[in-house]
Amino acid sequence: MIRRGALLAAALVSVGCVRDSDSEPVRRYLVYTKEVGWPHKPILIGDVDGQDMRLLTRGEYGLVSPDGRAVAVARGSETRTVRPDATGESLLGRGKPAGWFADSRHLLVFRARELVSVDTEDGDSTVLVPEVNLLRGWSVSPEASQLVYGLARKESRWGQCGEYIDVYVVDRDGRSRRRLTDDGRSSDPVWGDGGIAFAREPVKPPCVMPKAGIWTMGSDGSDVYPVVRQAPPRFAWNGYYGLRPHGWVTGRSLLLAGVRTEWGDELALVDLRNARIRRPDLDPRPRYRRSMYVDHVSRDGRYVLTTGCGAEYPCTISIYSVLGHRARHVVTGRVGNAHWNR
Repeated sequence: MIRRGALLAAALVSVGCVRDSDSEPVRRYLVYTKEVGWPHKPILIGDVDGQDMRLLTRGEYGLVSPDGRAVAVARGSETRTVRPDATGESLLGRGKPAGWFADSRHLLVFRARELVSVDTEDGDSTVLVPEVNLLRGWSVSPEASQLVYGLARKESRWGQCGEYIDVYVVDRDGRSRRRLTDDGRSSDPVWGDGGIAFAREPVKPPCVMPKAGIWTMGSDGSDVYPVVRQAPPRFAWNGYYGLRPHGWVTGRSLLLAGVRTEWGDELALVDLRNARIRRPDLDPRPRYRRSMYVDHVSRDGRYVLTTGCGAEYPCTISIYSVLGHRARHVVTGRVGNAHWNR
């Protein structure tokens, strides 16, 4: 059984130089889509800080593999892969890419009504979640062998309120599927070195207003612990709908969370030691607030990639430094679908 102290200790472990299976340094990239809303959109790739961007290919969006050797591209009803230097483009199959396993060989793909794991070397596929319309968040294990996910029951009503949701885990080969929670109010798991963080509603559905807090547990579902038992009132009314986790911050007793809104999740930092929640404010004026939305979190949780838009374009892609408490704008325009392997 993993105790709370062990979870905190694991969250504080530092990360060394990241290398792939061939002991070569991993190359970090950032990709985003230009001219969003138009057909045959250009997908650009560049340094992980958004410098030296260049045309990679065309499609809807791209997902960079953890080792930086390939980019999965959604184009029409197909998934393709291409090298960062724009060579070696090949068809992987039908469906839309959803995310990579940490081994950079297996790709998660939304195919019809299923979430499947596709071996990018031999093309074999395995169904991991048979009904994606019931999927409520997912995350891959750090060692790339398992998928943890939230799944609503078929008899649930549509929407966050009225759904009975639990957290499950399944091996990458589709075997050993098991349920980690049985309360009907747990969802949005995030797997990190500190264990599994997940959102949990304080009462069973149907509920009046989502007030999910953030809890943690071990990889086997043991040692369930409430970091924030339920969302404070300021995060559960007037357009806010509770919390959900987004990542663990390596080297710090911090979790990255999102405050749910209709426009996306506003970034919040949760202190694991005392459950204090702080939302970064990017507006220097004392009576104004400018929050940022969480799109993708770096592997160590120290950087957040986000795309901020108004009611319409232009949008701004930014990188926020969690420990530096500042954001840097990458590009502004008709842009979106930013992704990286930081």
